[in-house]
Amino acid sequence: MTATRARVLIGSEIGHSWLVDRTIMDIAIYGRLVSNAVQNVGAIQVTDAGNVPQLAAGVRESALGADAGAALSAKLTDMVRVYAAYDGRFRGNFTAHTGTVGVEFRF
Repeated sequence: MTATRARVLIGSEIGHSWLVDRTIMDIAIYGRLVSNAVQNVGAIQVTDAGNVPQLAAGVRESALGADAGAALSAKLTDMVRVYAAYDGRFRGNFTAHTGTVGVEFRF
């Protein structure tokens, strides 16, 4: 199966950094609108338990949607940074949420 998609995105991000007791804090928030301008999704052939082949249509995304997210990080030292991030995808036929928490060590 071959699928092609062309997307148009428009959005914005705003962020701020500040110093708290020798710790650099960063926050960023973003949002964008997503339009699938072109979406060609093929079909795949599947075989059921009786060995009968059938064509199944590929899954298409909705034409319009939105993405949103936020990130917060603290640079504790020149070598260590902790962070938390959230990303959300909001489409007409699905919603997805992703969160990440981590520690970054530089050496």
